[in-house]
Amino acid sequence: MPSRFKVLKNLDENTTSLLKLVRDSHLKSDFILRRFKTTAPTEIDGLRSLFAQLAVLESPRLDRIIEAAVDEKGFFYVLTPAPLEGITLPEMLARGPLSAEEFETLASQLLDALELVHDQAIVHGTLTPECVRISGTKPSEWQVKLGGFGVGFAAAGPEEEHQVAAYRCAAPEQWQKSPARRRSDVYSLGCVLYEALAGRPAFQSRTLKELRTKHLGHDLPDLAKLAPHVPAWMSSWVMSLIVTDAEARPRKAAVARESFAPQGTPTGAPAMTPAAVTPPPGVSAPIVLPVTQPARNATASTIPIAVGPQVGAMPAPRRQPGPPRPVARPPAQRLSQQPAGRPLWQRPGVIIAVAAVVLLIIWLILNRR
Repeated sequence: MPSRFKVLKNLDENTTSLLKLVRDSHLKSDFILRRFKTTAPTEIDGLRSLFAQLAVLESPRLDRIIEAAVDEKGFFYVLTPAPLEGITLPEMLARGPLSAEEFETLASQLLDALELVHDQAIVHGTLTPECVRISGTKPSEWQVKLGGFGVGFAAAGPEEEHQVAAYRCAAPEQWQKSPARRRSDVYSLGCVLYEALAGRPAFQSRTLKELRTKHLGHDLPDLAKLAPHVPAWMSSWVMSLIVTDAEARPRKAAVARESFAPQGTPTGAPAMTPAAVTPPPGVSAPIVLPVTQPARNATASTIPIAVGPQVGAMPAPRRQPGPPRPVARPPAQRLSQQPAGRPLWQRPGVIIAVAAVVLLIIWLILNRR
């Protein structure tokens, strides 16, 4: 950390970064400083590129990047304004699930943030409820900010329960070690909003292996059963984002917004269901988050877990029952066709000839008398 900064308070620490409140002796001002736990050149280059893109974006939904650089010890850091306002979404959910009004505000402002970065071909890659901060006393006054860019799958500690929490919103393609793209963010957004309405993660698991299996198998309860306190369209819209097949999801936040209906569906109109969401035409090219850190730092946009003893592969799908297949029968043989290899004395033609000879001999003997 540059010598001009004096640490006033340690705010948070996870497996990939440190968050501190610091005072700049040159500017005589306080700032929030996030110091990443990496000195690898390729990782530093990825972070530098990411935050250079974010720095030009001006939005109340994103933290303003004041400075992004490498300190004298080779660690990358990012400086944002202080104070750190509001509370995280998990802290908000400690009192219970969000109401319909709160959900509308949260979802709308998160779509604002993601739409802005997606339009600039930026992928978050590791969106979780911990990346969301909310300030304001009532929903009409809420200010929602999206953070957590570049921190990867940051966990609160080394225990597996912390890893499960860090990975709980990762898209299926990330579990299969494919790069994160905008469709991955849409899936993660669905998981975040599911948790906001249900008050529990979409995929509840105790181990990483179980979590992976549930994401790939789409093993989660219908949100409508866990959030009966909100209109049906809200639950249906969230479920339409959590789709295993990436190509069946909205390709970016702006497309997801098209089916978001804060005012409700018209009177008499059928409620939206996941099957009613038509996939947009075309396939968007994968957009790789410019951070490629190894498993030890866990900041990559793909999950650094190989299929093996720790995380098992998905079992092969079972064959669905159907009508029995007809058994192929051998072609019928003609009566004149004889099987190959039959003994000579068993052949009908030989038997007839022998019988004729025998009858002829008997006839000759009888005529001599």
